[in-house]
Amino acid sequence: MSEQPRIFDLPDAVAYVRALGATGVTVNTLRSEINAGRIACTKLGKKFYVSKAALEAWILRAERRIRA
Repeated sequence: MSEQPRIFDLPDAVAYVRALGATGVTVNTLRSEINAGRIACTKLGKKFYVSKAALEAWILRAERRIRA
């Protein structure tokens, strides 16, 4: 049984978020959110990586804004 990764590069992060139902998310969306400080990330070499926990926290904050 394969375990889901805990960190994603941006294309894989997009695939993960889209699998959750957010079909409008693109790599550019994530880059904008990272640049605005709304998604925590790590840069290793030239690539950015986002944790599964950071993506889920971002989604939860978005849900709370919509409900308010």
